[in-house]
Amino acid sequence: MPAIDDLPVALERLVALGQSPDVNIRPVLLRVVVDMFVRKQHHAPEDLKQFVTIVSHLLDNADAEARLIVAEKLSRHPATPRALLDRFIAEQGRIALQVYEHAVLDDETLTAAATWGTTDVAAGVAGRRALTSRTIAALAERPEAVVLCRLAANRSVTLDRAVFQHLVRRAKADPDSALGQLLALRESDPIDLAPLFSIVDTDRRHAIIEAARRLDLGKRQWGRLDGTTAASLAHMDRLVMCGERDAFESSLSRALGIEGTSLLTLMHEEGGEVLALALAAVGASPEMAARVFILGDPRIGRSVGKVRALTRIVEIVSPNAARRLIAAMASGTEPLRRTAPSTAAATNRIEQGPLEAAPIRRDTPVPQARRTA
Repeated sequence: MPAIDDLPVALERLVALGQSPDVNIRPVLLRVVVDMFVRKQHHAPEDLKQFVTIVSHLLDNADAEARLIVAEKLSRHPATPRALLDRFIAEQGRIALQVYEHAVLDDETLTAAATWGTTDVAAGVAGRRALTSRTIAALAERPEAVVLCRLAANRSVTLDRAVFQHLVRRAKADPDSALGQLLALRESDPIDLAPLFSIVDTDRRHAIIEAARRLDLGKRQWGRLDGTTAASLAHMDRLVMCGERDAFESSLSRALGIEGTSLLTLMHEEGGEVLALALAAVGASPEMAARVFILGDPRIGRSVGKVRALTRIVEIVSPNAARRLIAAMASGTEPLRRTAPSTAAATNRIEQGPLEAAPIRRDTPVPQARRTA
């Protein structure tokens, strides 16, 4: 076996072997040549030209499995010549995916792939260990859940607040995907997860409630209610006492000013925190809330600890903060918007407002890969 550091001599010997009519030896030669190449970080320009010639010739006669293995190894090497990367991209499918996921590519190439590439290509880009905010913005606009989930699961990249809020809205619109759960696992401002309140765990719910309380900067004030509010609460209280659950929920929904079935569905979730926030939003007293929990839902009412915990939410959360959280759950819009993130570059498609998913054309070819300088 030639010495590892003597690549030129080894290549000359392998060129002669590669020209053999014995096709069975070529897969072995391909593997040997590639393994020798990836063992060194740097190669002379002349060696790189010869390497491209040999590997290209051997790839012409290699099967799909061998080409995939070679693409995976060379895509991870920083000195792989661009000509080989372009060849792998042209093959598309899993072979091209290796390049988009691992190779050293410039931001323009990655952003173009994220914008115009196939679903597999965009998913490959979303899994890279490093991405610029421009490429992340392009990925966040993709319509496919698999791309968004891959981006959300990539803990190696930082999602600025505008992108994170946009992905939360996308997750809210598609509750069947895993996107919401993946976003909940990331480090973020808890208030940005408010639209996903119903699908996150108890600890996250409490963090969201505390964040809303801090941002509201108000304390729950007990005093005289206006006549309309007092009459509405008294009516709801009577409905609970009479066991009229459906009528109570309809009255509560009207008091919150939220139409449709979305809120009613949320109030039926097992944890009870959504119902507690709804009661806090309309100004219900802790005593009324306790009656609602005990008489209105057997799943909650049979647990003294659960009733106390939910009643405590009604006691400490101001109507203003509770209304904002309920509105976020019902509409999918973050409840409290603060200063826009400074990390969003002016060239990004993500600015201070919500992102809109641009139509994605799949008939436009992705530009060939360009190496960074």
